[in-house]
Amino acid sequence: SSDVCSSDLRIKSSGANAIRVYEIPDRILLDAAHHAGLAVFAGLRWGQGMNSRDEPKHLSAAKVTLAQQLTDVGQHPALVGVYVANEIPADLVRWMGPAFVRDVLEDLISLGRSLAPHLLFAYANYPSTEYVEPDNADFTAFNIFLENESSLRAYLPRLHHVAGDRPVVISEFGLDTQRNGIERQAATLVWGLRAMKEAGMAGMTVYAWSDRWWNGGREMSDWAFGLVDRSGEAKPALAVVAAAFAETEIFSIH
Repeated sequence: SSDVCSSDLRIKSSGANAIRVYEIPDRILLDAAHHAGLAVFAGLRWGQGMNSRDEPKHLSAAKVTLAQQLTDVGQHPALVGVYVANEIPADLVRWMGPAFVRDVLEDLISLGRSLAPHLLFAYANYPSTEYVEPDNADFTAFNIFLENESSLRAYLPRLHHVAGDRPVVISEFGLDTQRNGIERQAATLVWGLRAMKEAGMAGMTVYAWSDRWWNGGREMSDWAFGLVDRSGEAKPALAVVAAAFAETEIFSIH
């Protein structure tokens, strides 16, 4: 728990006002975030990569998990929002059908809202499946990894059309330093943060705080998106992000 507190305090000192995590966290993390003055956007972990249309047990399990976890920590003052899914694979969306997937996302949002109406609910979408944006989300969220400034600036207005009258949050943006280097990561975040602010984004999440990243219980060693490396040393991008945070309060880190 001391490591969690230390990381949260360091994130807060960079100027961030929120963190995004990919599960609904326990009270240890939430308490540490609250102590540091950070809001938490959580994620529902479930079998989103499975065929829920033909195997409805995955959706049933998701609803049970969401209900149990919101009952446990839904009233915690640090928790402000929940992503009910993250980047459902495009080929799976086509297989199950966009209408079915959209219904699933909206059902999960409706359930979450019925249990914790004070929280914000959304789906972390991405360009390949922008057509499944749930109508009942509190905000539109997109993970975007466009590494060219002109391409990013051309795409951002599109998100306002997808969102309609909802605010738009960039729920992931970053660059892998193993393939691109630390200087290019810093330069990309300079123009990326500026472009998102000028495009009227309601928030932006830097992907990620640390190169130490686990997926499926395995540490990911073949990429490095962090603002700090695996030993905790800051990369040049951290100073870039801190400078951007000093100018605005709409950004976060995960």
